[in-house]
Amino acid sequence: MAAIKMDRLDIRISPEDKETLELAAAAKRVSLSSYIVSAVMERAQNDLEQERRVALSRNAWNQVMDLVDNPPEPNEALRRLLKP
Repeated sequence: MAAIKMDRLDIRISPEDKETLELAAAAKRVSLSSYIVSAVMERAQNDLEQERRVALSRNAWNQVMDLVDNPPEPNEALRRLLKP
């Protein structure tokens, strides 16, 4: 079985923050590293999901759906682009 290469991340936090994290990790019965990685990855995934999401007003959504259902005729530039 091949070993998985792990990277190291060094951070600086206050003693009070470290104590809070240690207590929370102990309450979950996991290592401090596991606790931090789990929490940070969950936050990172949520942040990335928010960045990928596009929010449209009801009016904008209706306009998009109308264009999907009734696309405009291709203009000359598009015809040239699609020409083999």
